[in-house]
Amino acid sequence: MNGFDFQLRAVEHDREGYYYPRWDRATPITVRAKTQQEAIIQAAAALGPCPRGRGWYWGFKVDKIEAVS
Repeated sequence: MNGFDFQLRAVEHDREGYYYPRWDRATPITVRAKTQQEAIIQAAAALGPCPRGRGWYWGFKVDKIEAVS
C-alpha cells in the first residue's frame, strides 16, 4: 500500500468545550494511511472509546507525515 505514516497526538476533548485539551498529556500514535482523514479514523479506532466517557471524544494533532513506498 502506498501512503503515508502519520505521527499524531491524541487528547481527550469534551463536547461542551468547557475544558481545555491537555496537549502536555497527549497520547502519541502512528498510523499508516492514504489521507489525513483516514489516519484520524484509524487512530480513533485503535484508541477505542474515550476513557472519560459520554460527551468526550478524541482530538488529534498531526506532528509529522512521511511518505511510504
